[in-house]
This record gives sequence, structure tokens and C-alpha cells, in this order.
Amino acid sequence: MNTKSKKIVAFLVVIATVLSVSVNAFAWGKSTHASMINSSSDISDFHKGFIAEAAKKTDEGKMSADYTGAPYHAKSEYTLGEVDSHARFIYSLAKNCIQGNDMPKPSSYTGVEKRIVSELTTLISTFSGKKLENHDKGYVILGVYLHLLQDVYAHRTVITIEQIKGLPITHFKNDSNSSALKAAKDHGGKIPMIRLKDFLDAKINGKDNRSLYEDSPDFMTDRYDKALAATNNQLNDLLIYHPILVFDNSLYYDAY
Repeated sequence: MNTKSKKIVAFLVVIATVLSVSVNAFAWGKSTHASMINSSSDISDFHKGFIAEAAKKTDEGKMSADYTGAPYHAKSEYTLGEVDSHARFIYSLAKNCIQGNDMPKPSSYTGVEKRIVSELTTLISTFSGKKLENHDKGYVILGVYLHLLQDVYAHRTVITIEQIKGLPITHFKNDSNSSALKAAKDHGGKIPMIRLKDFLDAKINGKDNRSLYEDSPDFMTDRYDKALAATNNQLNDLLIYHPILVFDNSLYYDAY
């Protein structure tokens, strides 16, 4: 296939992808995190407002994935055991406040737990103009926990060698998927979704590559479906922690 033909094929693939994506779910970003929460019928609209807003704000400022070691996004530098530990701790803070208890001080902790308490305290303070009771603060923290839960499915689901081979070759750097395939072979035949972008052109037809793949609910749609089910499951059983580590190791990548 000559270069012109490759470009035409790539263009048609991108157009087909865009046409298959709904306007409300184009990217697995702030609005998608919030919409999964707002779809639940198991909690009042008043408290859903706090939860959804916090889930969106987890992608902003020092809590965003752009900050080194941010423990709210299931980044691949952490093992799933560490991700579960972060989730359990954040959930415990949410439950404590929902039950009417005070938010603890950062000075009571060390390491990543100190960071989490400090950043959650700052997040709560951004809900200006609203008098937050302790239980309201708990719902804010719950939004951060659910963001993390959803991000496990978004970023840590594996993409296999065969799935990599099925992607348009023109979407890869230098029109070659060899580096991606080598990485998968070196890591048990798969890589986490969050690492796919390393091997793709930064922009594909003017779009960030993540909007077509990692951050698209319409790419490997099972990721979104499972994240939505897990969100509803947790909101249905608000005061019982549903562990993140119920994953099949063949489907979710432990660390990279």
C-alpha cells in the first residue's frame, strides 16, 4: 500500500471512529467520570452533586495525573496492590466523614497518606459558598475514590499483542507498531492501556491520540461498562467497601 492509500485508509478509520462516539461520551475525562455517578439512582441528587463535582475536580490542579505520583488515577507506576491501598484509605476517609466524624489532620499521617489527606482538605475548601457538614465532606471524598475506581478500568485494562496488531498502522509513530509489539512481548504479551500512547503519534488527524484510544469509552467498550457497574455497585452499598482487587490478572496490568 502506498503512502497516499495509507493516509486515505487512516482518514476513513478516524471518521468511522468519530461517528461511532456519542457527543456526551467522546472522551473519558471529567464529564465521563461525573456522568457515571449521575446515572446512579441509589443516592440523592443533592449528594450526587458533591460526588460528581469532586470526581471532575480530581483531574485538576495538584490532584491531576500530570503531577508526579498522584495517587488518584491508577497510574502504571503503582502496583494494583498499591492502587488498592490508596483506594481503601480514601474510602475510609469518606466513610468516616459520611458517618459524621471530623476530617483528620494531615499531620496525623506520613508518606502518601499525608499527601492524600492534605490534598483532599484543599479540595474540600474549593467548594466555596457552600456550608459543608462533615457528611457532605465525606461525599466529596467519595467522588475522588470513585474517580480512582473508574480510572483502574480506563488505564490499567491490558491491550494485547493481537489487539495492537489490529490498530491502524498509520496511527503509530513512523507508521510502525514494532516498538509497541516488542513492549508487549517483553511484558507477558500485553501492556496497560495507559502505555499505548507512548507508541502512537501524539496527534492523529489533529486529535490527541488518547481521545481515540485510552480516553475513549468507545474503544474496548468493556472498560466503560465495567467502570459504570462498579460505580453503581459502590453507590448502592455506600458504607461497605467493595475492593478494587477483584480483577482477573490477565485483564488488568499490575505494574509497568
